[in-house]
Amino acid sequence: MKRKNLIIACVLICGIIVLSIIGIFIIMPSMYPTNNFDNSTPESAAVSIARLNSGEGFASGDVDNVYLTPDGKYWIVTLESKEKWNVTIDAKTLMSKQNDGEWNSLDELKATYIADIQSDSSLGKPQKITMNGKEIWKIPVYHECIYEDGSVTHETTYVYVDLKTGKSMNTWDEFNKAAGKKGWLTLKEVDSTCEKMDIGPSSFKDALRNLYPNNT
Repeated sequence: MKRKNLIIACVLICGIIVLSIIGIFIIMPSMYPTNNFDNSTPESAAVSIARLNSGEGFASGDVDNVYLTPDGKYWIVTLESKEKWNVTIDAKTLMSKQNDGEWNSLDELKATYIADIQSDSSLGKPQKITMNGKEIWKIPVYHECIYEDGSVTHETTYVYVDLKTGKSMNTWDEFNKAAGKKGWLTLKEVDSTCEKMDIGPSSFKDALRNLYPNNT
């Protein structure tokens, strides 16, 4: 009887261990999605998100420090640029914020980045919309032209971003003329157009090459 009870106890313990291991593999992918830039480790994913917060200046600034808070909830990344600044990343949701700014989702950062590299003006708040049955992001771009006589004109154009494909559509006429067409452009086409217009730095590949390998 004692031997039978011992065998049952061993089976139960082994079952618990197996279920625990399975649970870890189920939970980890949800905490650290596999489609986030350089995601070879949770730490490198945090660094990529921190860099993405700087928009088209993605490649600038050295990483001064990166660590996980003792409670395991947040990554803190300190970047050195013209001045030191911190980015806080939620380790579970990957929401992030610069210093004491507002929280932004990773999708919002990616959409903003794609709009930022193809504009020469300030951007407005990204908005998630539905177009032709697809969920996309709409980012306003505010243009200001100051003429020699001191007069000023303002124009608002939009960049639409489909994050599933990495393609975007710009309503700025000058950009479309340089691209040679209107409508949806791949990131490779965007990069090429930016080079023609000398809108720098348009190196989207520094941030998004792992997300959109077919567009690099």
